[in-house]
Amino acid sequence: MFRNVEQVEVKTLADNSKEIIGSIVRAFKIIEFISSKGSATFKDIRQETNFPPSTLNRYLKTLKFVHAIKEIGNDKYVIGENLLTIKVDWLDSNETMKIISNEIKEVSEKTGETVHIAILSEDMKNIVYLQTILGSKALTMKTPIGKMAPSYCTALGKMLLASKPEELVREAFKDFEFVKYTKTTICTLDKLIDELREIKTRCYAVDNGESEEEVLCYAVPIENSKGETIAAMSISGFKVWMKQYNSEELLSIMNNARKRLKKKLIEI
Repeated sequence: MFRNVEQVEVKTLADNSKEIIGSIVRAFKIIEFISSKGSATFKDIRQETNFPPSTLNRYLKTLKFVHAIKEIGNDKYVIGENLLTIKVDWLDSNETMKIISNEIKEVSEKTGETVHIAILSEDMKNIVYLQTILGSKALTMKTPIGKMAPSYCTALGKMLLASKPEELVREAFKDFEFVKYTKTTICTLDKLIDELREIKTRCYAVDNGESEEEVLCYAVPIENSKGETIAAMSISGFKVWMKQYNSEELLSIMNNARKRLKKKLIEI
């Protein structure tokens, strides 16, 4: 992506020498590369940018200091919380979120249940809620935009984790202490990986009382024009009410919305 980064910088800075701050341009290139890869090592970033090791080290330390990036595991860098927060704020205000909102309102109206939209946090241990449409049967308060919940025991989280390479999931959860919220909560990495493999195959996830005892939740991916999962959509409600539907009926409603969204969405 940035093999000719030095030539691009020289031309850009020469053309706009009085207006462009070179260090910001270089920092943004690092952020953009890490974001495009999901995670990257020091070696990956250096090979892509061709920055001297000492220079790159200063940039990485500075970006970590402002929480633009975060170091996880053994020399792996991901996008940090501050950029994630900016992304959430942008998504809430842009045209893409309006398109998503219109579709999930229809899903909620057809089922009477609450519909959520979420993305995965950069460390993959949590989901971040982007939108909630309360169903006519809902007794709970609206989930605030930006609120987080564990990814390993929610349908949204498991759907999003299933879209990631297995080695990244293993790296993210290798030293993680799983909390057992209910008797059905997944509490080991191996069990989580096994379920993610099943989810990847069937293309939907289920939370059958794993995060809240009496709540049943189904989730499907939301994809961009390239088929990449950019978010997930879920239907959730009390088990006693959700039983009036069979799972095929609910998933059919969600997948129809998912297909319409894929046609309408531009890349986030």
